[in-house]
Amino acid sequence: MRRNAKDERVLFHYNGHGVPRPTQNGEIWVFNKNFTQYIPLSLYDLQLCMEFPSIYVWDCSSAETIVNWFMRFAKDHEDDWHKKLLAHQEAVASTSISGARINSHMTADQQAESLKFQRRPKFRECIHLAACREDERLPTNAELPADLFTSCLTTPIHTSILWYLIKSGRKNQFPPNLLEEIPGQLNDRRTILGELNWIFTAITDTIAWNALPRDDFQRLFRQDLLLASLFRSFLLAERVMSANGCNVVSSPSLPSTADHPLWDSWDYTLDLTLNHIHNLLTPKLNFQVIGRDLLAKSSVCSLNTLIDLSGITGEQDVQHNWFFIEQLKAFEVWLEYGVNKQSSPEQLPIVLQVLLSQAHRQRALELLARFLDLGQWAVGYSLSVGIFPYVLKLLQSTSRELRSWLAFIWAKILAVDPSVQSELFKENGDEPARLESSTRSKPVQLRTPKNESAHKLTLINLNVIHSFSYHFFVTILNDPDTSPRQKIVVAFVLATLFHNNYRIAQENLTKKGYVNLCTELLSENQAKDCRLLKLWILIGLGRLWADYDPARWQAVRLVAYAKVLKELDDNAPEVRAAAVYALGCLVKNRSETNEHASTVHLLQLLNYPVTHIIDYGSVLVREELLIALQWYIIDFEQRFAKLLWDLTETLGIELVTDVHEDQFEHNVVDVAATLSNNDTSGRSPLQTSALRKTSIYRGRQKTSDSIMGIEEVVTMTDPADRNSLSSSISQVLSVVSTYSGPSESDLSFRERANKQLAYLESKNFKEPLERTWVALLKLALDPVEKVARMAQKLVRRVEMTAVDLQNSASALTEKIESVSSFAHVSLCVYLVVYSFASTWVA
Repeated sequence: MRRNAKDERVLFHYNGHGVPRPTQNGEIWVFNKNFTQYIPLSLYDLQLCMEFPSIYVWDCSSAETIVNWFMRFAKDHEDDWHKKLLAHQEAVASTSISGARINSHMTADQQAESLKFQRRPKFRECIHLAACREDERLPTNAELPADLFTSCLTTPIHTSILWYLIKSGRKNQFPPNLLEEIPGQLNDRRTILGELNWIFTAITDTIAWNALPRDDFQRLFRQDLLLASLFRSFLLAERVMSANGCNVVSSPSLPSTADHPLWDSWDYTLDLTLNHIHNLLTPKLNFQVIGRDLLAKSSVCSLNTLIDLSGITGEQDVQHNWFFIEQLKAFEVWLEYGVNKQSSPEQLPIVLQVLLSQAHRQRALELLARFLDLGQWAVGYSLSVGIFPYVLKLLQSTSRELRSWLAFIWAKILAVDPSVQSELFKENGDEPARLESSTRSKPVQLRTPKNESAHKLTLINLNVIHSFSYHFFVTILNDPDTSPRQKIVVAFVLATLFHNNYRIAQENLTKKGYVNLCTELLSENQAKDCRLLKLWILIGLGRLWADYDPARWQAVRLVAYAKVLKELDDNAPEVRAAAVYALGCLVKNRSETNEHASTVHLLQLLNYPVTHIIDYGSVLVREELLIALQWYIIDFEQRFAKLLWDLTETLGIELVTDVHEDQFEHNVVDVAATLSNNDTSGRSPLQTSALRKTSIYRGRQKTSDSIMGIEEVVTMTDPADRNSLSSSISQVLSVVSTYSGPSESDLSFRERANKQLAYLESKNFKEPLERTWVALLKLALDPVEKVARMAQKLVRRVEMTAVDLQNSASALTEKIESVSSFAHVSLCVYLVVYSFASTWVA
């Protein structure tokens, strides 16, 4: 069995009814080979046969004794292993020339792996479920199964019904074979038995979620489906066994949940179900169902108006329970009035189960979206309860009513944990449970672009059922019937997929023609009025072609940067900043041959932003321009240094030489770090500008920590800031009183910059490099300190390069002069020697 299971868990079920109790030496009683008598079996030997990992179910009297002895023997196994490992280390050290490759910082497991020694026995990590404590015996109730604990674990629904009938005294109202006659299948939620199993799963999950520590809940109820099913039934066993005088035991130990209030909901559900079954089984002897017209025309029943015809109808075979509807209402009430960041809503696991129902799925998604919109803490609770596999599977749905809610939920998840982006690129993600769906997907084609050269790049056949999950968002973004406002969240999700230059996302979406799709959206009239949609489309484009040459080549061939340049004239400063960011990512790409620079003509590409953006009033746009400009300056650093050198010689400017070279990185000047040093939140300029928003889905909820860019940007002054106005003024006055004016280095820098500006602006024609240098000098003198510091960092880097060029030129000149003087001396000596030789010969 262990050989076939390999590293999977093996279940050992010990049903010890009618056998002696476990011995005090750690032995249990089993049959011999002939099944004629009981013989003792040591738990120590059982561990060697079962190995690990394993699950043990002990359904016998004094079951806790077995668990205690099992843990003792587990410790003995570990002690023996440590002794053998030490002996093996000594043997290896004595026979090996170089010695074993281990050190004192390694754990025992790491040392064993390094020495290729057998792994440590982890018997103490095995899971145990025991029916009773050490001093207790199993219940002996003739109306209950003899193996009551096993029945709770294997058939929890039938055992629950039987125990409820006995507890409520209604067993005589039903036939003896009631449990076998309950209609339906456990895996069909449209039947009575399937719906009961569905509700039982939701209730036990919720009880465990609210009672167990988060780590235990994740390990026991979310990592293994079979283990989760076993522990759900164990919660029922605890309740049933405690009512019959036994206290169940488990390892790991779980807190008691027998008195949880949700068990009352389970009893109420069973009561409603039994009443429905009773009505189905009760024969209708009082009425004969006949046609209404026939009854009305009959002369026998002349007083037919006294008959209640509404009762002459057959009972429906299926009567759906109101449990989930009531729990959704309770969750909605909590969202309206009981929001508390310190605790999660009790109904959260139940809401996840409702996602499996097509009838209530839309409402459940709406409530989940409202919950996630409360902030990062709500997203954390949702991820820990297990929302991820459910919403991942729902991406295969084609229902248009679910699109906006699913996109919003995914946006919240990706905003908190961008690392889940990889799950969207796995084909047909893991299925948490079978989802009811009456619709099938149809192939979706991206629109045909206007230029035929891009047609081959954008014609796609997306099959949503048998495809990657990210196609769900591409389909929505490409849908002409979806409003631009609903596409905002989708654009954010797709932009987040490229987080940290995720190469798989860049490769897939580049092949699917994402660049052309975005440029087509930017050209549409509807999208032009939706600034947040354009914002995230531009950010997504920038992230797509950042440090990825195939995407940038595609942007070059499609002339996508021309559409981005047009957005520099947008009325919204956030959109202009996003356009500069996208252009900066395009310039940032550093191919080995630098072919992109010559192909796109970066000098012309950046000419318009450099000459126009510096006059914009938005600080955000100027900051993004500097961040983008640094890559252009680095590409042509030697040319800028030569330009500065010529200016210094023409104007008689002496460059500073006291700037230490270690103030700058060797290859990159991170001007964005200058900005983040002044921003305590550590966000980029685009993130900082969109920090405070109100959700488009929030409604009556209070403003909370929402995702940037998903919600509309509002410019409101916080009342708390107004209340602290006096303290802020005092702080400003204290700073002003201690300010002693600009330093000598700042004054020197300003003097050099002003001289260069005056000279360059007086020229009628300026080369592209000169126009860029003028813009950079103006930004270095910007009245906003953050912008000025960022620009000064770039200028001083060029100055350092120019100083290096001057030093190199001076050294070369000195070398040439020394060589020339040496040659002159050599020539003189030669002439003297030649003259002397001629005289001597004569």
